[in-house]
Amino acid sequence: MALSYRLEEGIVIICVDGNMDQFTAQQLDLRLSQITDKMNPVKIILDLSSCPYMGSSLIGKFAQFYRDIAAKSGCVVFCSLRPFVKNLFTVTKLDEYFDVTADLPSAKRLIQGKFPGVF
Repeated sequence: MALSYRLEEGIVIICVDGNMDQFTAQQLDLRLSQITDKMNPVKIILDLSSCPYMGSSLIGKFAQFYRDIAAKSGCVVFCSLRPFVKNLFTVTKLDEYFDVTADLPSAKRLIQGKFPGVF
């Protein structure tokens, strides 16, 4: 698993490449912390288009990340979920807890709606 990120229109877009499981959970936690400590973002998109598998051990990591950003009056949007990950979000009802969109443009529109006039 690898993470890359970029800044677009005031939104930090974090791309996850590869499987996420119990073996990569600590690495993910560390990298997300490094990115958020460095950039202190409040608008984040997690692009999971290159993540074919996510283990249930990541649910807690994402929930904590989501709460940390929400505490800063920010938002996190997940987008482009592959079939296995989308099914995990549906079965665990994460899709009702997190903001999830079909693709990156939809995620950007959702954030723009939450922060009108910022772009």
